[in-house]
Order: sequence, then structure tokens, then C-alpha cells
Amino acid sequence: MDNFKLAVYKLIAGEHELAKFEAWIYSSKELEAILNAEEYLAIISLDYSQDSSLYEAEKVLTKYIDTGKYHEWYISRVLQKIVDRPADVYKYIDRCYDLYCNGFAFLNDLGLNYGLKIRVPPSNYSADSWCELTSVEQIQLIDSFYPDVAEEAKKVINWFCDR
Repeated sequence: MDNFKLAVYKLIAGEHELAKFEAWIYSSKELEAILNAEEYLAIISLDYSQDSSLYEAEKVLTKYIDTGKYHEWYISRVLQKIVDRPADVYKYIDRCYDLYCNGFAFLNDLGLNYGLKIRVPPSNYSADSWCELTSVEQIQLIDSFYPDVAEEAKKVINWFCDR
């Protein structure tokens, strides 16, 4: 993947730190070649000390990417986190529920069987939300998902690879 697409994907995903994104804007040679003169001037003229500058940059830059490819990239990253199981894996499992609700119906198993249980823990737990669970219960809930949730995530990742 080229630097331009990766930078725009990270911008949309909210993964860019303002200072790093600003440095990329000023150092990117490909940006000037991709954008027309008016858009390039608009991008380099933004006040990157303002958080709103990321939104303004996104409005210009997203015209130059395939949003389907972005969603594939983003979902694959979320699913790989589930497979890798970092300490904050609950966020990625929960994100599957949001993605399912936002129209990615192929994530129904991950969204409904796992993500929704992060959002609303089963009745055998002491609380009605993830934040209210004890740390022991949080670990128990996540442990109850594995290895099945990782296998389902791998299955969906493979769908992307098989296309």
C-alpha cells in the first residue's frame, strides 16, 4: 500500500496524531502530485493546531481513495487485533458490533455473539455494562470467547484474502 493511501486510511480511522499528520502533509511529495493546485493549497494552509483541521483534510483527501478498500483495510485491522488478543481486545470485539450495526452484515457472528456481549454482558455477570464488570469478570468474559472469536475473525480475514 502506498504512503498516500495509508495516511488517508489512518486519518479516517482516527489513528493520526495531529503533529505526525501535519509533518506528513508538508513532507509528502506524492500529495502535491495527486491533488490539484487548489486542493493542495487548501491542505497545506490548514491550521493544524486545531483539531478541526483533520476533518477538513479528510474532506479533501477522501475523494482520492476507494472507500470500499478503506473499509476492507479497517475491518481487517480490527479483526487482526482480535486474533492477536492485546490487553484491550474488548474494544475491537465491541467494534465488531458497531460495524455490524453500521451495515456490515457479514460481521453478524462477531457483532452479535461477541461484540454485543461486551456491550451488554450476559445475565450471569454482576453488571449491565463492560465498564461496571469487575476486572476478574472482564477477563472471564473475554476468556469465554476464545478461541472461537479468533477463529471467526480469521475466517472473515480470509474472505478478504480470497477475493
